[in-house]
Amino acid sequence: MKSGMDIRRLQLEHNYNRFASSTSAKLEPIIFHLQTAADQVLDLLYEAQMILGMIKLEVNMIRIPFVSFDNRLMADVAHIDSYLHSAIETMENLKNLIKRLGDEFPHILQAFKPYIEIAIFNGTQYEAVILYNKAALGILNKMKLEFQDIAYQLSENQSKAITQLGYHAKRVEQNMSILIEQVTRGTII
Repeated sequence: MKSGMDIRRLQLEHNYNRFASSTSAKLEPIIFHLQTAADQVLDLLYEAQMILGMIKLEVNMIRIPFVSFDNRLMADVAHIDSYLHSAIETMENLKNLIKRLGDEFPHILQAFKPYIEIAIFNGTQYEAVILYNKAALGILNKMKLEFQDIAYQLSENQSKAITQLGYHAKRVEQNMSILIEQVTRGTII
C-alpha cells in the first residue's frame, strides 16, 4: 500500500514537472515580450506627454483677438493631455500586472497541480482505498478492545480450556495491534 502511494506521488510529480516546464517554455517568452512591449509603449507615451508639454507652452503664447480659435486649441490640448495622462496610468497598471504575472507564474502553475492529479488518477479509486482503510481501522480498534475485554475476563478463571481461550484472545489482540499499525500506515498519506 505504501509503495503504491509512493508511485502515485512520483507519477504526479513527474507529470507536474513536465507540465510546468512545457508551460514555462511556451509562456515565459510571451510574458517577457509583453513586458518589453509595455515598456516601449510606456516610453512612447512619456515622450508624447513631453512633446505635448512643449506644445502647451507654444499654445499658451498664441493670442488671437476676436476669434475663439486659440481657446478651442487650448481646450483640445487640455483634452489630449487628460487622455494621455489616463493612457499612461493604464499602461503603468498593465506593466505592473504583467510583472506580477511573471513573478507569480510558478505559483500559478502550482495551483494547477490538483487538477493534474485528478486528470491522472480519476477513476483509480485511491481515495476509496484510503477511506476503506479508515473504516477498517475503526472496526479493528473496536475488535481489539473487545478481545482485550475477553482476555481480561477469561484471565480470572482457572480451567485449562478457559486459560487457552484467554491465551488465544491475547494473541488475537496482539495480531490486531499489528494489523491496526499496518492499516494506519496505509491510511496516512
